[in-house]
Amino acid sequence: MIDQMALSARKVIEAVLPDARLRWLVMDRLLRSWELAGTIAPLARSVSLASNGFRLNIGQVEALTFFDGTIRVLLAVSHDDARLALQPIGRTEYRSFRGPQCVFIGSVPDYEAAEQLIEPFHAAYIHGAATTADGSPRQGSPHVGHHSRELITYAENFASAVASHQKQLSPYPFNVGAEYTRRDVFAVLGIPEGTTGGPWFTGYASYGPDWFVFCGVGTGGRTGHDYNNRFLGDNLIWFAKNGSRLQQSSIQGLLSPVGQVYLFYRENDRDPFTFAGLAHPVQAFDVTPVKIVWRFRSTNSNRQDYSLPEDVFRHGIRTPFRGDRHPIGTPG
Repeated sequence: MIDQMALSARKVIEAVLPDARLRWLVMDRLLRSWELAGTIAPLARSVSLASNGFRLNIGQVEALTFFDGTIRVLLAVSHDDARLALQPIGRTEYRSFRGPQCVFIGSVPDYEAAEQLIEPFHAAYIHGAATTADGSPRQGSPHVGHHSRELITYAENFASAVASHQKQLSPYPFNVGAEYTRRDVFAVLGIPEGTTGGPWFTGYASYGPDWFVFCGVGTGGRTGHDYNNRFLGDNLIWFAKNGSRLQQSSIQGLLSPVGQVYLFYRENDRDPFTFAGLAHPVQAFDVTPVKIVWRFRSTNSNRQDYSLPEDVFRHGIRTPFRGDRHPIGTPG
């Protein structure tokens, strides 16, 4: 039996979900399911924390789980429903649940792609799990003894921090055009001065809901790779790490960040980096290494926007972005 008090919710969740964007998606799902159940039967919900993930229970049954990178979302719909034909769906047979049921099983990006489709089925499942045969709210759960309030508190605090962060245009005081070493950046972020190695020194890293990109322009990096990063007008044509693929969680995090993408560049390997600004992707290419075209939010009104030539788009994959992020131009 797992000792809930011996587990730190923050350590567990940040270990199993190191990518901040994916972590936000899972914590947001947990909170919305938790809160919906609370409006129906607040005494019938509990969440169990394990060293490799968690399980949300409603009444007699589980409603949501995340273990070892796989998210399972229970649904009140038959597994062979035509609306779910293209989704990773499994069968479930909980005797205490009334009506049709099945489970969505996939990675967090899989869930993100299917979220709008499965949302009403999951809400219906929670309602069914939280009520008895006569429609009354359930008054308890056999799993309450294993409840981890710390996990809910962590999820609430993380979601609150992200929401607060999103309201700010640029919470960190970096100045466009100013020079910074990595140590300067660490000092601003509050990262320990002795930090060495890892993603901070190999191109890009996430910190909270934000991403930080360090790249060379017209020069090779310290790993010996030179992917011909270059500015074209106000845009930067940039290549990710060697072996990177478009569907990798880190690349998807850069393309659809919860927070901001801070991009720093330099023209000589030993020089400090120059802060280019908050970067927004306008085009991503499904090649290895992944190629992304970045545009920057600039306070300099005298800078002119440049359209990209046709060859930039050739063989490219237009990636749909949320909000105001749209691919630019049309080839040919």
